[in-house]
Amino acid sequence: MSEDRERLVRLQFLDEALEYIKTIESGLLEFIAGSLASKGLDEMLRAVHSIKGSAAMMSYPQLSHFAHRLEDFLKVIKTRKISTVEEETEQLLLQSVDYLCQIVAIQRQ
Repeated sequence: MSEDRERLVRLQFLDEALEYIKTIESGLLEFIAGSLASKGLDEMLRAVHSIKGSAAMMSYPQLSHFAHRLEDFLKVIKTRKISTVEEETEQLLLQSVDYLCQIVAIQRQ
């Protein structure tokens, strides 16, 4: 693959990652508000799983690793049927979304 084509594919992935991050953020806000349905949690899990796998294939190890950790945490929420968390945990979840965005922004540069 040519260098220009590879760069284009990588940029497309990063754009796609931002869309997935919006899905995650929206789901987290619903979760914090106490209105997240099971379907919303599944959408967040799919989004973070997609970031994890695609980032690994695109050679973004930090993005893949962090998405993997977030996916693990969301799986705990799902399997334990957790409906609320402490404020500190809420803040950490929202910070994780910010961190994912920062990683994507750094990679775009």
